[in-house]
Amino acid sequence: MIWLFPLTYLVHIAEEYWGGFAPWISRVAGAHLTNAELLVLNGIGLVLMTLGIVLVSWSRQWRWVLTALAGIVVVNAVLHAIGSVVARSYSPGVVSGLVLWIPLGLFTLRRESRNAARSTFLKGVLAVIVFHALVAVLIFAVPVSAADWKPMFNGKDLSGWEVRGDGQWTVMRDGSILGQRISNLRKQFVPGGPLTTPKEFKDWVDTQSWLYTIRNDFGEFDMHLEYWTKTTGNSGVSIRDTSRAAWAISKPPDFKKTPSKIGYEIQINNRYPDPHPSGSIYGFVDAPKEIQFEDDWNTMDISSRNEKITVMLNGKLAAEHPGDPQRSKTGPIGLQLHDQFSIIMFRNVRIREVGR
Repeated sequence: MIWLFPLTYLVHIAEEYWGGFAPWISRVAGAHLTNAELLVLNGIGLVLMTLGIVLVSWSRQWRWVLTALAGIVVVNAVLHAIGSVVARSYSPGVVSGLVLWIPLGLFTLRRESRNAARSTFLKGVLAVIVFHALVAVLIFAVPVSAADWKPMFNGKDLSGWEVRGDGQWTVMRDGSILGQRISNLRKQFVPGGPLTTPKEFKDWVDTQSWLYTIRNDFGEFDMHLEYWTKTTGNSGVSIRDTSRAAWAISKPPDFKKTPSKIGYEIQINNRYPDPHPSGSIYGFVDAPKEIQFEDDWNTMDISSRNEKITVMLNGKLAAEHPGDPQRSKTGPIGLQLHDQFSIIMFRNVRIREVGR
C-alpha cells in the first residue's frame, strides 16, 4: 500500500510534464520555470518520497513519515484544485491529485490516526506543517528575484516603443499587444489598381513593419512573452539589431540587411511557408517543429548572453547558439509584422536584465 505513493507520484509528474505545468505557472503566476527545471524538482521530490517509504519499511520509528507524505500529497492536490479555480484554467497535475492523491492521502491519514501512536501521528502532522512553512518561505522569497522582472509594456499605450513601418500596433484593454497591417486590400487588388506587375506586388507584400524599443542598449537579459498568430502567420522577435529594421521596412526591402542578418531574429511561424519553425534563431539553428501549439497561445523565453543565445518554447529547449562574433552584443528589441497579411498578438512581455 505504501508504495502507491511513489507510483502515483510518477503519474503526477507525467501529467505535470505533458500537461504543460511549467508554461501554465509561468502564465498564471509569473514564475519563470522550464520543463527541465520542473523535472529536476519533481525528481528530487520522488527520490525523497521513495527514501521516506524505504525508512518506513525499515523501522517503525520512521512511521511518522507516512503521515507526513499523506498530508503533503493532500495539500498538493488541494493547491492544484485552488489554482485551477482561481485561474479558471486547467492546472496540470490537478486530475492525478484529485483522483489519486486525495483518496490515497485521506485513507492513509485516517488509518494512521487510528492505528499509529498519538505521538507518532502528531509528529507526522508537525512535519507537514514544517514542510509547507518552508515552502511558504521560498514562495515569499521569490519576489526578491522576481522583482528583477519588469513589464516591457505599461498596459495602456506604447510608451517606450517606436512603430517602424506602416504597421498598426494597439494595446488592448486586457494589456495584450495587437499588431496588424493597415493597407486597404480592396484598393490594392481592385482591377486596374496600383499593383500592376508581379514585382510591384512582391515589393509591396514583403515590406515589413516592426515595433522597436526606444532603448538601444539591451545586452544580457532574460525575456519572457506569449504570442498568438493566425494560420499562415509569420512574426518574430529581434535582438541586437542596430539597424532598427531600417532595410526591412524600406520599399522594396533589402533581405540582405533585415534584422536577422544584422542582429538576431527569433522566429514565430504558424504554418507559414518558411522552413524555419517557431523558436528558431533565424539563419543559425532551427527549432523542433512539434513544440509549438499551432493556432494557439505559446510561451517563449529568450536568454541573451554574450557567449550564447538560448530560446525556450513552451518550457522546452527550442534553439541555442553562440551567435556571430562579428555582430553586436547589444541593441534594441523588436516585434515583427512580417508581411502585408500579418497579424500577431503578444502578452505578458517582461524582461530581466543581467547586471543592471
